[in-house]
Amino acid sequence: MIAKRQRISNPRLRASLGKASFEIPAHTAEIVPLQIKLKPLLKRDWVGGSEKDISWLTADLAALWEVSRVHIILVEKLLKMKSKPTKRLLEKILIDLEINWVSNASGHLKTLERELVKFRESL
Repeated sequence: MIAKRQRISNPRLRASLGKASFEIPAHTAEIVPLQIKLKPLLKRDWVGGSEKDISWLTADLAALWEVSRVHIILVEKLLKMKSKPTKRLLEKILIDLEINWVSNASGHLKTLERELVKFRESL
């Protein structure tokens, strides 16, 4: 399933971006609502957690969720290549995979590990 794009509904934001038709991928648009749902749960269950620790954990969980969604989309693109893909298209997908995992995921994995240890020790 390839994510649908979501139109930015805030007129001020659209105007500041300079394009009324600017759209963001659905997997990116879903991050803020996901964080809004996660944070109260983590606050409730991580009694000794600081606001900073809970915020970092919330952000990392949501960001890694987005990384996984992007990964699924990219793998689906690979699977749709029934015949031999062009070198250019294959290279683009491989670059996107590398950026998604090496650049986007690696930093979140480091901070997530630290926050998960703190959270687990507080239970």
